[in-house]
Amino acid sequence: MDSHYVPFASMIRILATILLALHANSASADVVRLESGGEIRGELVRDGDLPRSIVAVDSAWGRILVKRSEVASITPEAPAEAEYRRRAPTVSDTTASQMAHALWCRDNGLG
Repeated sequence: MDSHYVPFASMIRILATILLALHANSASADVVRLESGGEIRGELVRDGDLPRSIVAVDSAWGRILVKRSEVASITPEAPAEAEYRRRAPTVSDTTASQMAHALWCRDNGLG
């Protein structure tokens, strides 16, 4: 055997892991674009206690509140992306599960 030989099942697992890792880094949630040119990625918060003049986003850095007048646009997360974020943490660490999840991502335009 060649010292560089990698079994097919291992190769599939490695590729699926790489695809999922790349997608996890590129996956986005709701995007709030600011008039200043910046953007906030996270989950829009629909909190009845907040005034309508405030947009709230739960981001990786915590809840961010922005005046609605400073928001240029809001792009909601696509349903397939939301489903990916729900599914990804539950995928088991087996070749079959990783491959099935990678195929699901491909079939839903995520990879």
